[in-house]
Amino acid sequence: MKNPIEYFRETIGNIKIIKSSILSKQQEIDTCKKQLDEIKFEKDSTSFKWYDVKNKTNFNEEIKAEKKLLKAKISKLEKEIKGLEKQKEAETDKRNKLFLLSGIVAFVIVCVIAITVGSINEKIHPEPQTTTEFIETTRASNTDEPITETTTANTTETTAATTTSTTTTTTTTETTTKETTEKTTKETTESTTSRSKKIVYGSRTGNHYHLSGCRYANGAKMTVAEAERKGWEPCAVCNP
Repeated sequence: MKNPIEYFRETIGNIKIIKSSILSKQQEIDTCKKQLDEIKFEKDSTSFKWYDVKNKTNFNEEIKAEKKLLKAKISKLEKEIKGLEKQKEAETDKRNKLFLLSGIVAFVIVCVIAITVGSINEKIHPEPQTTTEFIETTRASNTDEPITETTTANTTETTAATTTSTTTTTTTTETTTKETTEKTTKETTESTTSRSKKIVYGSRTGNHYHLSGCRYANGAKMTVAEAERKGWEPCAVCNP
């Protein structure tokens, strides 16, 4: 079975052959018409004596026979040209249909490629959580929650172990807890401030910001605070 390209080439070749045949037959017709004009000129320019009736009659008969043959040949060539014109129209129609079919196939292929690329891009660069959820999760993992839990557990154990201690020990424990809480609060504030000043990079094709080593970091340099003011979201791959 021929592939579309071979079929298309064959159609173009057939059209060229038909055009060449039409041109050749048209030239033959022109030649025949030229011969008719020459015969007419010969007839008009040839003269006979009044008594040379036999030669004149034979000459006229020859002229008529030759003209008849040429006219028949012209008529035959014209019919052949009409047939070739119909073949040319049929081949042209095939070529146009093939063009249309090729365009439809190309459009479908482009659509499939676009959908496939979009699906792959979503897989390698998925949409992260909302900004609020992401910030809460990041803060919970990087700030005071683990420290608070550890401090609370240690305080509880210390309190259980020193239940029978003196009032001075209790006061000391409360002071230590207060200092730890103040230290934790200070670290949380410093961590939040440090993250806001953290340098990140934007993306030319989206609204996410990335760490410097992320493969999607190809935009302008800015801080996290600036990126969040623009409404940008952190990249789910590098997790800035």
